This record gives sequence, C-alpha cells and structure tokens, in this order.
Amino acid sequence: MRTNSTNNIPNVPNNTSPPAESFLDAMDRLNRAYPPNTGRQNSSQVPSSSTSTTSNSQSKPVASGSGTAMTQVAPRSLQSTTPSQPLPNRPINHLQAFLSNYRPGPAFYKPGEVPRITKQDYYQYAVLAKTVMNQIIKDWNPHPLSPQELSEYRASTESRIQKIRRLEARQAENFPVLERHTEDALWMARLDYRLHFPRIFRINDLPAEIIANIFSYVVWSCREPQDGILARTRIIGICRHWRTVALGDPTIWNAIWFRDRPHYERSWTWFDRAGTAPLDIRIGDTKEEPMSLQAMEELLNKLFAKLSYIRILIIVVQDWDPALLVLDRLRNVARDNTPLIMERFEMHRAGSPYVQMGAGYEPSFYLQPMALFGGAAIPSFEYFSVNGIHVDWMKSQLVNLTTLDIRRIPLERAPTLSQFRGLLSNSPALRKLILDGAGPQWQLEEATTYPPIVLHNLRIMVLGDFSMSYGVYILSQISAPHVLDVTLMNLTGEDYSPFFNALHTPEIKLLCIYNVEIIISPTIATTMVKWLVSMPLLTYLRISDIQGMLIDFFLYDPQSESMAVEPPARVISPKLAFLEWQTMDPMIVARWTAGRRRIGAPLQKMYVLHPMSKNITESQHAALSEAINPGRVLQLPPGARAPEEEALRAGSSSI
Repeated sequence: MRTNSTNNIPNVPNNTSPPAESFLDAMDRLNRAYPPNTGRQNSSQVPSSSTSTTSNSQSKPVASGSGTAMTQVAPRSLQSTTPSQPLPNRPINHLQAFLSNYRPGPAFYKPGEVPRITKQDYYQYAVLAKTVMNQIIKDWNPHPLSPQELSEYRASTESRIQKIRRLEARQAENFPVLERHTEDALWMARLDYRLHFPRIFRINDLPAEIIANIFSYVVWSCREPQDGILARTRIIGICRHWRTVALGDPTIWNAIWFRDRPHYERSWTWFDRAGTAPLDIRIGDTKEEPMSLQAMEELLNKLFAKLSYIRILIIVVQDWDPALLVLDRLRNVARDNTPLIMERFEMHRAGSPYVQMGAGYEPSFYLQPMALFGGAAIPSFEYFSVNGIHVDWMKSQLVNLTTLDIRRIPLERAPTLSQFRGLLSNSPALRKLILDGAGPQWQLEEATTYPPIVLHNLRIMVLGDFSMSYGVYILSQISAPHVLDVTLMNLTGEDYSPFFNALHTPEIKLLCIYNVEIIISPTIATTMVKWLVSMPLLTYLRISDIQGMLIDFFLYDPQSESMAVEPPARVISPKLAFLEWQTMDPMIVARWTAGRRRIGAPLQKMYVLHPMSKNITESQHAALSEAINPGRVLQLPPGARAPEEEALRAGSSSI
C-alpha cells in the first residue's frame, strides 16, 4: 500500500479538551476497557443498565489521551466501537478474503515472541474495519424497533458474545503462544459485535437529564470549534425529542465564538438559547478582515445586555480602536455598580505591538490608560491576560489572580516595579505567569533594595522575548521554588549565560525551549551543564528552532563537562523520557535521541507536531524510529497536548 510521509507517524488526539478519538483508537481503548464477556445475559432479557451505558459510550467515545501508535499484536489493538443497524444475523465474509490477500507472517508465534505490525499491516486492518462498517450500516433505515425486532437483535447480540467467548477460550488455551488465525478471528468477532450491539440501546428511554449530559460530553469533546458547531447542529436534527432535550439545556449553547460574520446569526441564536447560563464568549477578527469600531460597538451593545452572566471574555482584534472600546465599555461596571461573575478576561491586540495607526486616539481621553472594570473589584476574577494593550495598573483591582499574562507592552506603558511586585504579592495563589516581551519598568537601582517575591504556588512560568540583562532583572524579583513547567522563547543575539545562572527551578518537570540561541563562550558549557543538572526531575522536553549545540548539553558528562562517549556515573536529566519537537532538522533529532540511548537514558516517546511531520521523508522517519527503538514516534496535532504532559501538569507521580 502506497502512503505519503504524513502517514508515517501515527496521530495523537488533541487533549486541550476531551477530544473525539480516531476510529481505531476508540476500538482499542474501549474493547480493553469494556470487554463483552463481563457476564452472561439471557437473550430474552433487556440489557442491563451497565451494559447499555457501555454500548452508548462506545457509540460516541471520548479520548483517553493515549497516542495513536501501532501496537505490537495487531488484531487486539484494532477493534471497533462504531454503532450500526444491520439485520440481526448477517454473516461476515470479509475475513477469509482478507487473509487470502494478506501475508501477516507465521501462523504461530513462540512464547515471548511478539509480532510487529508494519505500516502496511496497520492500514490493511483499517481499510478492512471501514469496509465492514460501511457494508453493515449501508442498508439500514432508521425506525422504531418492533418487539419482534428487539427480540431478534437481543438474540443475535447474545450469539455474538458467545462467539467471542469461544474464541477467547481458545486464545487462553494457546497462551502464551499466539495463533494468528484465532487472533484475527477474535478481532473480527469483536468488530462485528461492536457494530451491532448499540442498535438495541434504548437511549430515548433515559431521563432527559442523562441524555443532556451525554450531549454535553459530545459537544465539549470536539477537537476543533467547527466540529463543535457541527455536533450541535446534528444533535438537534436527529429527532424531535433530541432537539427538545438539547434546546432545554442552556449549557450546551453557552460557549459562543463570534466569528460568523457579518451578522453573527448563529452566535446570536446560541446567545438566546444559553438563557441565564454563565457565558464563555470569544470575539475574533482576522488580518484580512479586521473588525471596525462600528462593528465592535454594535456587537457590544447587544452582548453586554448579559454582561452580568459572562464568565469568560476573550477578545482578539487587530486594531487599537475596537480594543480600546472594549476597555471603555467595561469601565461602566464601576459607574453602574454592575454585578459580575467574570472569572477570566483576555484582550489580544494582534496588530503592530507598539504603533497606533491612523489619526490617533479617538476619543482623546483614550490617551489615558483605563482601569479594568473602571477600578471595581470583582471577587470571582482570577485570570488576567493582555497582549499589545495596557491598562491603568495603579487603579485596576488585580488581586487574587491565578493567572497573570502580559505580552508585548512597551516599558513606558508597563507597570512600575512596585506595581508589578504588588500584582505578585497580592496573588498568593498565582499558578501561571507569562511575561512575553513585557514585565515591570526598568528600575534597576530600586530593584536592588527588594528581596524576591516568593511564589509558592506558581507551577507554570513563561519568559521570553527580552534581553539578557532584562531577563536577569526579572528573575531577581521572582522566586518560584515549586514551578513544574517552564517555557523559554526568543532569547537570541547575545550570551544568555547570566540568565541561565539566575534561573533556579529545581522541581521542573516540563521544559519548553523555542528559538533560544547559544553563543559560544569559555564558560558556556559550565553554565549550561550546571543549569541542566539543577533540574533532576525533568521528564518532558519540547523544542523548536534551536541549535543542535543546545540539546547536545543533555549528552554531556557533568563531571568532565564534555560530551559523554559512554554512560557516565551521573546522567543529566535521568528522568527525561518524552520529547516533542518541530522546526528542527530530523537527523539532528535522531542523532540526539540515539545519543540519549547511548548514555543509558533512552526516550520512551517522541512527538512530532503535525505540520513538521508532513515534511519528514521515509528515510528520516526510519532514522527517528531506529534511534528511539523500542520507544515510539507519534504525531501530535496542532494545539494538542500529549497525555504525559497533561499528567505532569496535573501533578501525577506515575509518569
């Protein structure tokens, strides 16, 4: 089977929210989690609630977060959960024809011998699964089942379960020897079962609250916003009952992204359906179609009728005028004493970072910085993010934050050092700090009189896009002894050795390095080795657009401060097991990965971001696979997070 290089690397589903799995991933996970032989069932009985729930969950699986890799025993990991509605006992004739054209290897495998699945094997099983599914469902005409049809379906379900049990018994008798025919037949029987059983699940007999909860899982598990829109549209189009249930649950409609221009008809429909539920609002434009001041004013006039119900407000615009209008309208909160439940506010001005294009600030009082919410204190407010726009730092009530995110703000519009320190000290529960081309004003003499603010609860820190001296200046004001996740980006053009010397993160487990340049100097090896040695718990490394020299320091012998030629007595980052990368030379990554194995610290998984994976050739993929063997190379969709990253962020100790 001919494939392009994109398909060399299996996919990993997006984990920013629970995503829908790929067909084969869902088959694997759910068959292992919910085997059909959990209890014998009389064919005349209605399926138990546990069995029914299982079948329903299989019809719309939710991701477990595991990578889409080809497992070592093929048929066991390629099992279906997609529901369908065939005639009860339609025979499946695909297996024999499939095996007649397929040469999987020996008929038997010795104890301990695990067959490897090739890329060709993987796609042949995938094509077979899809073929079977399409044939089973193509002739079905949805209709309410008669009592006789229900009885026939239950009897056929019991028959399929019995067949699976017989094959599992044969499999157990053969163990630890793997017999190929039994494995293939069991895979096909499970596929058949998973495609048939959900037909008898009486979902409409469930209470409306449970059906609505299922709908919520469906719409909130979508990987992309457009998929969420499509899922909601399909749900209300299935039948009158589903439409009534969905329209009766405002939480299905309360996440609204205003991007269906020019009149936002779909967004306003959802806005009305959400009723008085807490609203999560996102407003965005594009560089090609920037939002005008008039358009923003019309939108806010209607949107802010429910200002008291807005929980999250995220705005991304190109120009100053609509951004400043939002801040101006929010000042009315203090004037009108408007009650708010807002927890999160983000304002991103995506245009030129420091330049106001056009005639200037209109009206003229926009020249003065505006206090967020007019200076009113909002007890629920905890997440503050501004990008390319500033506020009145002195009058804004920014306290008890869990996230402080400021980006691309010129120093003359940045908070003073004392104001910046106040932001930190007044937010003892701060967990995430992002300083990207922004931070406190440069007041070096005053800074020497202050001790660093200790942020005991800080877990995520992002620093970047500033000079070495300014980076050292920021670090002199912060102590984050328990930070787990650090991102460094856009640190180029000078020797950042003093910055790395000042960066103390002993409990870090995730390190992201984007576009960081290493300048050769007499002390650079000592500095970098010392810094890496100070992070013994580092487990997950993400890199992009960096020199091979930087990652080569992970291969050094700490004692000699030179490249290790054999496993040293002490390995740098001994727990490092996962690598994610993009915008790198694949051969440099392969060489480095092989080097980690050579020094006795091999990786378990390698994640390649999807855009990069499209450009990887067959030979490069082979080099990467060989370098990480017996680990795995996986493809990560844009915006997705690997399950290990999620687990580490959640504080899991099992990684």
